[in-house]
Amino acid sequence: MPTAHLRAPVHDDRDQYRLTLSDEHALQGPSERQQAGRNSPRSPPAAVTAVMASPYLVEMILSGTRMEDLLRCMRVCKDWKHLIDRTTRLQQKLFLAPIEKPFRFVVDASAPGYVFRVNRIVYPPEALEGHEVVEGHVRHSLLTAAARGVSWAEFDCLEDMESLERPAEPPNEPSWTNMFLTQPPVKRVSVEWWNTRSGLSLGGL
Repeated sequence: MPTAHLRAPVHDDRDQYRLTLSDEHALQGPSERQQAGRNSPRSPPAAVTAVMASPYLVEMILSGTRMEDLLRCMRVCKDWKHLIDRTTRLQQKLFLAPIEKPFRFVVDASAPGYVFRVNRIVYPPEALEGHEVVEGHVRHSLLTAAARGVSWAEFDCLEDMESLERPAEPPNEPSWTNMFLTQPPVKRVSVEWWNTRSGLSLGGL
């Protein structure tokens, strides 16, 4: 009976040295990989797209931004501007919609003018010896004592303020002229006029 001889497969050593596309990408220098990444269009992840497509989630994200950043977000796109314009909470954050209830502050009786806010759950006012709770207003963050080179605390009792300075860096948006000075909005403002014997100068204002 004839015997069938099977030939062993020929092994080509060159196969193990052939580069794949991923290998060629790995051999590229850092600058070449960065340039390739910039040139190739990338779509945002599905999770990011889903979040940005939800007005409720976008509102939650925007509510955690600073007021100055929230103003800039209005210029991102028409959808964001429309969302900010029609959301009461965001309008209140921009001092464009009134907050009805006043804020509660803890006042240190031993240090006049020392006002701060605390967490009522962690530090109940009844447990703070020598302190009392008063109601006050939150001042607009753009109203800072720029002439003195310092910024006042974010929370302030309006009656303890010596003066209201002009905005240090007013935004470009014309809507800032419609913003309230404080939250809740003050109903009445008194103006004190003063002068000096030698004459009032611009530097003295």
